[in-house]
This record gives sequence, C-alpha cells and structure tokens, in this order.
Amino acid sequence: MKNLEFRKFYVEMSQLNNQKELLKEIIYNLINGNKSFFSKKGILAQEKSDYWILNYLNGNDNKNEYSKLVRGLVVKKPDENYNNDPLTLINSFPFTRFFNKNEPQADPVDLINSEMIEKLDGTMVGIFFPNKNPNNPEFHTRKMLSTHGPDMNLNMRTFSGENVTYLKIIKSYVNKLKFSQKDVENTYVFEFIHSTSKVVTKYTPDQFGLYLIGGRNLITHEEYSESDLNKIAHEINSKRPRLFQAIADHNEITKMFKKAAESTPDFEGFIFRDKKTGSRVKVKDPNYVKKHHVLEKTNIKSLIPVVLNNEENEVLSYYPDVLPKIKLIKEKIKQFKKELLEKVLYWKDKNLDKSTLASMFFAKKTGNRWDTTSEKPKYKEEPEVRYFIMKHVNKSKDQIQEEINKEINTMVFGFNTNFGNIKRFMELVGIEDNDEPTERQE
Repeated sequence: MKNLEFRKFYVEMSQLNNQKELLKEIIYNLINGNKSFFSKKGILAQEKSDYWILNYLNGNDNKNEYSKLVRGLVVKKPDENYNNDPLTLINSFPFTRFFNKNEPQADPVDLINSEMIEKLDGTMVGIFFPNKNPNNPEFHTRKMLSTHGPDMNLNMRTFSGENVTYLKIIKSYVNKLKFSQKDVENTYVFEFIHSTSKVVTKYTPDQFGLYLIGGRNLITHEEYSESDLNKIAHEINSKRPRLFQAIADHNEITKMFKKAAESTPDFEGFIFRDKKTGSRVKVKDPNYVKKHHVLEKTNIKSLIPVVLNNEENEVLSYYPDVLPKIKLIKEKIKQFKKELLEKVLYWKDKNLDKSTLASMFFAKKTGNRWDTTSEKPKYKEEPEVRYFIMKHVNKSKDQIQEEINKEINTMVFGFNTNFGNIKRFMELVGIEDNDEPTERQE
C-alpha cells in the first residue's frame, strides 16, 4: 500500500514540476510580448485590464503540452512588487485540458480505478482572490474577466434569443457562495448551468447554478481530490456534479447514459479521473456528440464544418466509420486550396492592370462592383473564383493563402449577418451531395 501511495506521489510531483516549467515559459513570453510564441503553440492571450487571460485555439495541431495548460489561465501583469518568480503571477489556474478517451492526445487512464463524474454541459467559471479578501472574489470564463469593465457590461445574445449581460448573471450566483480566509490561496473551477448557456443538455431551473468541478492551491499548484472538493463545496455552499461507481464495461456505460438521460435529457457523459495520476478523460454519449455537432446524420454536408473546425478527432472517437468521408472532405479542400492559389499566382505573374484583367473576367460593372454572374466573360471560371482573383491578385503568396482560408470559412459558416452556403461550397470543391446514409444503429 505504501509503495502504491509513493508511486502516486512521485507521478503527481513529476507531472507538476513539468507543468511549472512550461508555465514559466508561457509567462516569460507574455511579459516579453512574444506573439509568435503563442501563435505557434495555438494559444490565445488577451489583455484584460491588469491581467492576461489565456485560452487554447481549436485545431488538431494545437493540442500540445503548452496549450493544455491555458484553458482559462489568468496571469497578473507584473508591477513594482514583482519578485521575478513568474509562477507568483498566476491568479487562476483551472485543471489542464483533457480529451475524449479515444482521441490520440488523451492521457492514459485506468477507468476502473478512477473517479467517475457527471460531465456537465455549461460554461466554465474560475474564481480567485487577488486581494486575499474572501468577500471580494473575482471570476472569469475562458474569454471574459469580471475585473475587465467591457466584459462585465458586454451584452450577449443567448442561444434562446435573449439579450443579457452574461457576467452579471454569473455574478448573481457567485454572490451566493460563502468563502472564508482559508479559500484565498486557492483557485476554484465551476461549471455554470443556466438557461443563458449555449448547451445541448436540457436542464431545469432547479438544476441551475455553479457546480464545483475543480480546485487548486496556488502556492503548491496541487489539485484537490474529489473528496476534497466534496468537503469544499459543502463549506462554500456550492453544488457538485453527480459521482458514480466507476465501471469500465462499454455496455454498462451505455446503460448508464440512458439512465442518466431519464432525469437529464441529452445527458453529455462522464469524466473519468484516475485515482493514481489525476489524469482525466471524457466518455460522452454518442447521441450527445451527434447533436453537439449537429450530426443528425453523419453525412458529408454535416461533417464539413467539423473538419474546418478541426474537431474531427472527437467525432471519430465515437463514429469511426465516418473516417472515409472525413478523408474525402480534407483531400477535396486541400486540392481546392492548391488549385485556387495556382490560379491567383498565374494571373499575378501576368502583371496586368486591373482594368484589363476585369475586362477578361466580367462583361459589365454595376456601381463599384463587377457583375460576377455575367454569362459573357472571356475567362470562364466560376464567378466566386473570378472575383477572388480580382480582389487578391496583388497580394503576396502568404497573404493569398490566408485569404483562401478566410473565404472558405465565410462560405461555410457565413459572416456577420450573411449566412453560409455549404451546398455551394460543395459544388465549388467538387464534393457530390449524394450521401444519404441511414441512422446509425446504437
């Protein structure tokens, strides 16, 4: 027993020491304003009053040891009291990012020797105490900070169509928590469940509130166990997610999905937290994954946004049979990008003035815009391609590649008040819309 406890301690300390070194590197680059470091690591770092708030950017290439640490990491800007220890600038450090069990980046977790925790479907909220005052906590989401006035007063349109000041709603629930002096050295992580959250799972008003899902001591940087969190939640008057007896059998987990969905429709799934290492993985109900990605049918049309958002690994971890479709989409998009770049560079090398180029592409001009729908151009390329060439022909190769990516995202997802047009995108890229599979048999 003592050997097992020592092994657990050794593993945790090794992971923690490695995390600290990575955090130091992240903070050094924040202080020095090294933007290229964050773009290479797939990290978004935003200045918020006296703090930086960090988050990872979506993308399979961005799932690295650095980006795993920044999910809502809050770092205070150094002032005259800074002691040259970058770790002392950390004000909020939620638990590290974790993945679905079958994703390539997932940590190894022994399911049967884990804590099995309800996976809540809400908004992450971190709470910290920069002034060491238990009666004056600050809080944040992954992108917004309560100390930053523009965030606190930001008016947002919710999933249900309401206009709300989101952080003020969260604050009304933060105010219900009861902190004491022993809490001020900690940072706590909650899941916020409310009608204003953009979620798939359906919660009732009596389920609304802040659920304590993680905690860390900011002096040692060690995380609290689930039993510790149960005690802390009781003391601060917080809810907790449901805990279950861990099971590893797939069929039994499927039964538990169905049972949990009886009281919580569209139940998301479970988190398994390894008792020895503290590592976590998600095991989601495949029906939830389908709805989360709007996959009423796992057809090509519904998979295109998944691919462009670099979220295919999550879908594949539950629906591996869609791999050929995802490969087809990626190959078609890659080929389209290559060909469009070649076309722009071809006309760039011609070094024609825009008037001459326009006369070859379009038959007439309406106001300040060329008519891309004309049937009489000398250059009989798709209208969108002609207009793209005209717009970006004078830019550098790198700029053109960046504009191609933007154009594809705009066509699929839309921009501002304009809706996307996936069907037209499929026509341009050369993907046939004849994929009508039947529903998966669960």
